[in-house]
Amino acid sequence: MNMQARPIVKEMFESVGWLVNILVTSVQGMLITGKYFVRPNEIVTVRYPREKLNVPENFRGRLLNDPERCISCELCARACPTKCITVKHEMGADKKRILTEYSLDMTACLFCGLCTEACPETTKNAKGKKCLIFVSDYEYSSDSKEQIKYYFKQTEDGLARKRKDAEERVKKAAEAKKKSEEAKSAAAAIASTKINIAEESK
Repeated sequence: MNMQARPIVKEMFESVGWLVNILVTSVQGMLITGKYFVRPNEIVTVRYPREKLNVPENFRGRLLNDPERCISCELCARACPTKCITVKHEMGADKKRILTEYSLDMTACLFCGLCTEACPETTKNAKGKKCLIFVSDYEYSSDSKEQIKYYFKQTEDGLARKRKDAEERVKKAAEAKKKSEEAKSAAAAIASTKINIAEESK
């Protein structure tokens, strides 16, 4: 065989093998399609969006923050590896933080769950209830990045209410301290009177 013809023959065999491979894989794909066509009960997918998936209990969908329970500890922001959480606050009269702004960029979120693990329980007798949790919502795709970002800013009325609550807590704490001191003084006076009476009766 001519040396120049060998590469051409080789290319022809490679082309035939390629065509045979395409034919075989196409037939295999059609057989799988035909199998599920005649036995639709074995289909493992769902007809989304008419049908919805039942997500598991620990599914990590959208992150949701409850600003009314958030104590602005910033542990979630510190734990986030991509720094997609930003927390701003001001100090109240009782030296406790008041949440003013909270932003969460879901476009940068890794869904690692470190922020929810770091979030402490914010109320007594609320075991397991945190202000930052994953919810089962997974339908939040958008053609705009801004719509995927979660942003909360405290209103002026909300800030005024929280500032007033802080002042009320300070006032109640001062009143409780005053009553406690008065009770201690009264108890000490009664004890002193009893001692004096006991000494006089001897």
